[in-house]
Amino acid sequence: MTLENFEKHLDALGFKKLSTGDTENSYKKDIYKRYCSERGWSWVKKIDQENLYILIQAINKNYPNLSRKLEIRITNDQNSFFKKIMFKIPNLVLEIYHNNDRFLKTKNPNLYRKIIFLRKGRAVTVLLTPRSNIIPKPTRIDSKNVKKNIKSYFFRLNYYRIISNFMCTRLIFRTYKYIKGPDKINKLVRHVVRIIWPIVIKSPISELAKRYRLKQLSEKEFLSLRLIDENPLNELIRKPQFDRVTNNGELEKVSDLIKFLKTNKGFSTILTGATEPTEIILEDIPMHLNWHFWNNGDRYFINCILAQFRKNVPPYSELLELKKTRYAVYSMKYYESLEPMTEIEIRKLLANSPISLRKNALSGGRHKMFAMIGRMASGKPYIPFLVDRFL
Repeated sequence: MTLENFEKHLDALGFKKLSTGDTENSYKKDIYKRYCSERGWSWVKKIDQENLYILIQAINKNYPNLSRKLEIRITNDQNSFFKKIMFKIPNLVLEIYHNNDRFLKTKNPNLYRKIIFLRKGRAVTVLLTPRSNIIPKPTRIDSKNVKKNIKSYFFRLNYYRIISNFMCTRLIFRTYKYIKGPDKINKLVRHVVRIIWPIVIKSPISELAKRYRLKQLSEKEFLSLRLIDENPLNELIRKPQFDRVTNNGELEKVSDLIKFLKTNKGFSTILTGATEPTEIILEDIPMHLNWHFWNNGDRYFINCILAQFRKNVPPYSELLELKKTRYAVYSMKYYESLEPMTEIEIRKLLANSPISLRKNALSGGRHKMFAMIGRMASGKPYIPFLVDRFL
């Protein structure tokens, strides 16, 4: 069994080996943590169990003679008691102990290797460790022991989860972060409004409440908006898209971009070197956290400007529910396959889908904003947006 063959077998089973750059990239680590946190513990447990079974079955099936001489230990990357009770979602670690050079085809029996794989959005670290380093007692690889070991591993995790829930550690920690964080009063108001809103809209003051909550954005206000809000995900995963439409950070406001596009070399400048999205099949990962989606070319916002308003364009939050499309979503060919909207249809769309602002920058509805920029850059009149004050 060579290390290369081991990796090839796992690759065929859907385990993507992460490069050193991927595992050390703090941006990608942050996205990964947010993603796992959003999907939740039940999903993590299901995928980790599946990954463990597939990994161990692959060793048993492809290397039956060798697997009898190997021993494993299932653990995770959270070693301290404090981390365990805070219950940050742990990453699975499978330690494989060896004592002969046939395992790695190497002359060094003390070889220690660490390989990180990603499958279905979950990372699993495989540690190839010489038997001389064993501290805890490992388990031999066979189907009976493996099932028992996996069950024992998740039982231990659930034990720490129960302690965490009993001590309310996550609630205390999140409350502390909320209190110490910025803009806490506005956040609190928004949360309260969302809770009581279903009651308010059924009350006698519903029309007055709607008029207060929804504000029409004037053309002057629209032109003064900043193109990029302070959401850290803009820097983490959407940077290539924003770099295109801001001319690498030179353009700050909506008015700056419209003026730039109206110049002789405006469109040609932002299109120079730009690449269309090519991937048609999308990963099963929420799009706002999907690094591969936002780095699938860098023309998402440019194409919104060029295509302007089109019928039946899905928001990126709904892309996973779409059937397979002929062209990559948000590519220029994709937009060209859709009918342009009339002015009446645009007004109806904007009236029924309010946008959100944070500190004079758009935080929700970016595709519509760039479609309007394209419309105004081509000499067409501005159509007012509705702003939801509590989004």
